[in-house]
Amino acid sequence: MKTFHILCLNGTHFNPQTSNIISFIDPEKHSSINVYAQNGTMIIYDKFATLSSHETFNILRVEFITTTFNTNTREVIHVITIYKPSILLFSTFTNQLQTLLVVMPTYCPTIIMGDFNIDMFDQN
Repeated sequence: MKTFHILCLNGTHFNPQTSNIISFIDPEKHSSINVYAQNGTMIIYDKFATLSSHETFNILRVEFITTTFNTNTREVIHVITIYKPSILLFSTFTNQLQTLLVVMPTYCPTIIMGDFNIDMFDQN
């Protein structure tokens, strides 16, 4: 945990206003972005990854954090972390994701990660 630059956590089930779950990070070396709708999604990043912009939102209980970092290597990286509840239809989720992808920057690498709660055995 001492060597990460950007860490994405999904489904933490904590409220950042009342929890000390992020007490393991050093506030002098790391910062965090949280969205808590029901499940808790967060990005923790170190001071070497300069946060250029970020947005947090939730739609139909899907939690999104979109960020743009300058990793101090003259390179920009876009990181998106998503939590999709298991009860949300996959088709509804993909429609939301498509809307997000349309406005995503194309000038830099993008990483999309998260907990998509996809049941590979569900034939529906």
